[in-house]
Amino acid sequence: MTPIGIAAYLYGSKLNVQLAAALWTAGYEAANFGANELVTGDDYPNFWVRLTRAVARDDVTRGLKNCTSGRGLCYSQLPNP
Repeated sequence: MTPIGIAAYLYGSKLNVQLAAALWTAGYEAANFGANELVTGDDYPNFWVRLTRAVARDDVTRGLKNCTSGRGLCYSQLPNP
């Protein structure tokens, strides 16, 4: 089974860990691209870019991105149409 990719932004890191556990419990394989903890100054859109590229390569079946406002999520998509 091809995994479902997940990636989170800043304050979504705790949700990301919970989401990965929920996917495993439901019988899905989760590919966690980060972040798994809050790290001040980290460049979180990089996690989303890696996830976006994995979806494009069919390394994962779907990608779930967690974000507080949605702005960073949109920025991460700009170089990856």
